Amino acid sequence: MKDEKLLDMIRESAEEIPIPESLQPQKINEKLQQARGKAEGEKPPEGEEKKRKIRRRGNWYLPAAAVAAMAAVCMLVVGIAGDYGSGSDSVLNTAEAALETAEAEEETSAEESAAGSTQDSSTASGVTGVDAYLTAAADYEEVYEKLRENYQEIEDAAIPHESWNLESAEESETAEESAGSSSDGAASDTHEAVEDASDTALMGGEVSQTNVQVEGVDEGDIVKTDGKYIFVMDPDNGVEIVRAEDLARMSTISWETPGTQAYDMYLDGERLAVVAGVSESTLQTPSSSTQWLYEEDVDARLESRDYLEILVYDISDRESPALKGSVELDGSYLTSRKNGDYLYLMSRYDPDLSAEEEERDGYVPLAGGELLPSDRIYLPKEESSVGYTYFVVVSVDLQEPEKLADRCAVVTESTDFYVSRENIYVTGVHYGTSQMTNIVRFSYADGQIEPEAGGSVPGVLNDSFSMDEYQGYLRMVTWEWNEGGSSTGLYILDQDLQVTGQITDLAPGEDLKSSRFLGDTGYFVTFLETDPLFSVDLSDPEEPRILGELKIPGFSSYLHFYGEDRLLGIGWEDNASDGRREVKLSMFDVSDPADVQETDKNILENAVYCPGTDQYKSILVLEEQNLLGMAYRTQAPYGSGGARPFEANGTEESATSGYSPSWSASSNNGEYPEPEDYYTLFRYVEGEGFQIVFRCLLNQEEGYGKYDSYEELDSVRGITIGDMLYIVMSRGISAFHLGDTVEKTGSVVW
Repeated sequence: MKDEKLLDMIRESAEEIPIPESLQPQKINEKLQQARGKAEGEKPPEGEEKKRKIRRRGNWYLPAAAVAAMAAVCMLVVGIAGDYGSGSDSVLNTAEAALETAEAEEETSAEESAAGSTQDSSTASGVTGVDAYLTAAADYEEVYEKLRENYQEIEDAAIPHESWNLESAEESETAEESAGSSSDGAASDTHEAVEDASDTALMGGEVSQTNVQVEGVDEGDIVKTDGKYIFVMDPDNGVEIVRAEDLARMSTISWETPGTQAYDMYLDGERLAVVAGVSESTLQTPSSSTQWLYEEDVDARLESRDYLEILVYDISDRESPALKGSVELDGSYLTSRKNGDYLYLMSRYDPDLSAEEEERDGYVPLAGGELLPSDRIYLPKEESSVGYTYFVVVSVDLQEPEKLADRCAVVTESTDFYVSRENIYVTGVHYGTSQMTNIVRFSYADGQIEPEAGGSVPGVLNDSFSMDEYQGYLRMVTWEWNEGGSSTGLYILDQDLQVTGQITDLAPGEDLKSSRFLGDTGYFVTFLETDPLFSVDLSDPEEPRILGELKIPGFSSYLHFYGEDRLLGIGWEDNASDGRREVKLSMFDVSDPADVQETDKNILENAVYCPGTDQYKSILVLEEQNLLGMAYRTQAPYGSGGARPFEANGTEESATSGYSPSWSASSNNGEYPEPEDYYTLFRYVEGEGFQIVFRCLLNQEEGYGKYDSYEELDSVRGITIGDMLYIVMSRGISAFHLGDTVEKTGSVVW
């Protein structure tokens, strides 16, 4: 196929869409000619260490028409096996087919090229895996040219805006609000909210750990324990180390650098690792060449640098922890994981493309004090893409924290992440004539990070739980917006991220709310007016099929396997009397995936907020003890005289059992009563639902801060050590013995 025919196809597809000048067929023709005639440039020196220059960056967004036009011509050509259904006549598919054919002509015969027009570009050329999707940059010049190319296309079609790039829904989550002081506190004698538990002790001798998505892959949190000590992180100030036995404060780790904001904390034997962001300001004196940037009467000005830092502390002496090592990384925090001895930090880096090509520190991130080598920067192979940000992943051996074990980057959007025991998956969304999720897979064994494959699926992910890896296959559940509303699709991809099987156009008009996978079975929840819980047979990667559909009121925002045959759902249901949405606990029997049943449910009356619906690390699940712990907020309806009583073991609680409303309608002048925050321990009893065995009014605990702050409630954690429950708050800990009865044993505040 000649270039003229290619251009005719592009013109025909884009007739109804205004295309920016840079994407006109003439410009594309020029780019093709330039690519064919491009000579090898001299490779500049790499890895040099430079002082970071600070520049102001403009952010941009694309008008909808411009996005559609650019997506039609520039969508990733990544080789996806399988039929995507009704979009075959779209501008996107026409443009993709045209560009695929042009690329195939450069390396294949006319006969092969004709075959390539009906299949993906990777299989047409006989290339699969990462080589079909990404290429390592030859030098910094190639990196710069690719970034500038993408940036220029955006600039030609865009107008200024505060935000252009999408942020991760799960990973934009900031560190919880915390406050602290230096004073010690004694045991509290405030409200304990003690109720009858059972005839036997509630707990065994186990130590609870952070609730994680994948067993064997640790996730950071603001509270950790080793069974003897409790570590509580204040994002703004440091880490409190408290002995669990008597709640004695052993020491405080304080941030040494002003402007430090911690995100996550990991415990690894005698090492404590903290992932933090740092905002540093320095006084800069203008040189003769930069004087024009300053006002005439200004001799100097403050300039800032924002970066990430991994801090590793030796905590073998709990009374005297010491900084063992630290490494820095340019960019903003996305997420992190720990597997074995290695901590993996994932970040996003926005290059400054006002810099000149030789000013590499403006568009190449620093990692471990050095510029990221060009051969560790991977570029998408498509002719063009609207993204120009980096996804950067680094690893640190916690036994050697003074240096990075490995580092790698891909120029791609980064919105959601899934980390299995063997692979890291990063996804980014491109909006155009249709919504597409692009995926890159990295292997990460023993700290060594390598991109292995790339691909795409239609639609948008709900969160990280919409992905799961099993026996070499990646399963994904996405939602897609169309004229009839949203619809859900399920896709199965092999290790080359080629689609092997799919189910599309599920639950049209309904929103995807949650997903969870267990072996050969997947479960996902959509919602419009009722809660369809779908079960899917995934045993054949080429032929997934729907097993069953259960429709019930409300919906589950979070799903958690509760033993082998049960699925716990935490979500919402509308109150029939006043229409308010209240927290709902559901238990599903999944022993027969083809006939899933909701065996029990409990609606927590007046519970208007629960961090556990979208912050799974705040949930305590003790399957062996059949206990569930979580925090939530109650608020009585408008004009009520107090909270409605809740049921505990089948009986209504009286004020004498430890619960006494602190407000009334008259004291609030007819307004909504003041909210009350609780940490509650439930026991699940089949046929009877979730029984409240213990409830603590957080507003009366000394270590709890502002009761009207959602951030304060988000930071509450419950942990267990043997037969003790510790409710950890931003400024203190309350301890409770879980025996035949629940008794408060003490507290500490700081």
